[in-house]
Amino acid sequence: MGKKLKQKKVSDIKKTESYKKNNTFGDIEKIIFPNSIQVGLNNDLFNSTISGSIQLTRQGLSYLVAGSNIAIASGSNGQVTISATAGASASPNVSFTRSIIPVNTDDTGGALDDGGDLSDADISDQAFTKIDVNVGTTNVTFAGHNESGNPVNNTYKIVSDSITAFTDNGTELTEANSASEGNTAYNITFANSGTRLTLAVSTDSSDAKLKVSSLSEHEVSTTDFNSVLVNVPVKLTTTAGTQTVTRSFTVQKIKKGTTGPDGTLALSIF
Repeated sequence: MGKKLKQKKVSDIKKTESYKKNNTFGDIEKIIFPNSIQVGLNNDLFNSTISGSIQLTRQGLSYLVAGSNIAIASGSNGQVTISATAGASASPNVSFTRSIIPVNTDDTGGALDDGGDLSDADISDQAFTKIDVNVGTTNVTFAGHNESGNPVNNTYKIVSDSITAFTDNGTELTEANSASEGNTAYNITFANSGTRLTLAVSTDSSDAKLKVSSLSEHEVSTTDFNSVLVNVPVKLTTTAGTQTVTRSFTVQKIKKGTTGPDGTLALSIF
């Protein structure tokens, strides 16, 4: 039977098993154990346990403290739930460094020197974009082509087989590539009765670089086109897990006599 807690000597408290605190109605509010408590014995024959709600320290603070990206919830029944949360830095940011790649052509969309299809020599070295992936301040690096499986943590791969491309006429081009799993240098071609666009993939400062290395004058036969929209699925593994996101860029012909990244005609008002 616990004793009532009043003014006590320290020496007496050390020798007392427990005290009880009553309210004004005589009901017991709490039992106070001034010394350490051990539940069970160091022996497998005694399967001792403890039940009830243990949620606060001596100072009235929660004895469980949530760390980074951890949530703790105490239920009314005394149960404590610990779960992981996605912090602000856990959501990856995926983007192209250039959403429009301009390519200079003659007035019909062909090469400036001969009016035919554009080869790598006809296209500026600046006709490229890069895939930039970050999680907070952490740079997620390019790990090549994805044929199957998941990239390792903090890396991404291009799902090259699933890239789609459409001309501004609405024609879908057929994709093909020369990559094997993990290749970081390969070509991606888009065809419609012949190759209409080629992208050369390489690594640049830990990011995937996609450069235009060929561009045809016509979409098919004598039908012209002005641009190609390319949709690129990127598979990445970060603190948020493994996921696939798709980002797009446009290869835009800048025909002779026009200007601007979208080929807008430059009109003189004078």
